[in-house]
Amino acid sequence: MKNIFKATIICVSAFALASCSDWLDTKTDSQIEETALFESVGDIQLAVNGVYADLCADPYDQLQTIHQGAGTDCELIDGFATEAESGENERAGMNYNASPGWAKIGTLWEKQYKTIEDCNRIVDGINGSNLKNEDAVMIASAEARVIRAMVYLDLVRVFGDIPFRWDAAKADRSNINQGKTDRDIILDEIAEDLENVVAENKLPWCDAVTQEHINMGYAKGLLANIYMTRAGYAIRENDDERAVAGGYSSSQKVADGYIKAEYSDDDYQTLRPSDEKCAELYSKAEQHLKDIIDRGIHDMNETFAGFWEAVNKLQLDPTHESMFEIPMGFGLKGELGYTIGVRMNDVTKDYGFTNSSGKIKT
Repeated sequence: MKNIFKATIICVSAFALASCSDWLDTKTDSQIEETALFESVGDIQLAVNGVYADLCADPYDQLQTIHQGAGTDCELIDGFATEAESGENERAGMNYNASPGWAKIGTLWEKQYKTIEDCNRIVDGINGSNLKNEDAVMIASAEARVIRAMVYLDLVRVFGDIPFRWDAAKADRSNINQGKTDRDIILDEIAEDLENVVAENKLPWCDAVTQEHINMGYAKGLLANIYMTRAGYAIRENDDERAVAGGYSSSQKVADGYIKAEYSDDDYQTLRPSDEKCAELYSKAEQHLKDIIDRGIHDMNETFAGFWEAVNKLQLDPTHESMFEIPMGFGLKGELGYTIGVRMNDVTKDYGFTNSSGKIKT
């Protein structure tokens, strides 16, 4: 009896060890190998949905669109006394007194580069997939590439020359730490990639898909924006050692034919490309805008009030004036109603039912 008991313990122990080993080596049902993911059309589409989810986070419900988007010819974030001088809030940051200690700058940077990384992984995965020539997969690739271009354009507008990576992070992290790339090179690269997206002609127009998906009209509109941004004035790096080594210093740009703005200072010069280059870029932008108009799908709402009414009713604009809208998921909201307009400190019957900061003014 004792020997039978010993044998039973040994057998149970051996089974436990084997089971434990199997358990340690087993992935959960919710995980799949990335290479396997890109051999399924459904999984590829779900991956792209994840990128749309990235857009619903901080950058596009407030940071990129409101705080960083307010330094324009028609919108500003007001600054009051010490608030505009402390450097660690949007009132200071959007009045040219930003500080590296302002946490929202780092949050914007981190979240936007996460979206770029997700897009890079999708594009790389599709390029190595046996399904890469399937229509649905080509559409998914096009969506990821358009979103990637959009985010890079937004980052360039905020930060200027930035790190630029066109492929997913490698396992050994050899391509992680990169210096800055000339903003002109970045804009040229994303424009070229979007020209390929448009030429592939796989994206649907807005009469076949809602504005909450990347569509051909938005891709062409984004291309026009990239070309016009590339042709515009920008504050360039001074002639420090790093900028000179990278080929994007002010003196190098001037030597390449760039034109200095009359209002520019001498340390950080405001420059634009030559007249000939600008004419070329504007011509490309004009062609894509003409394509949008000639298609006859995107139209202007008769009044701004009509457009704004649909926004507040959570309705998609029936005229397709809005080419692409980032959908807010459950429990997520933008800060438009809180940040823009009349400042309220309490409940009012005139403007709404709660308080608002009223930071952004026209």
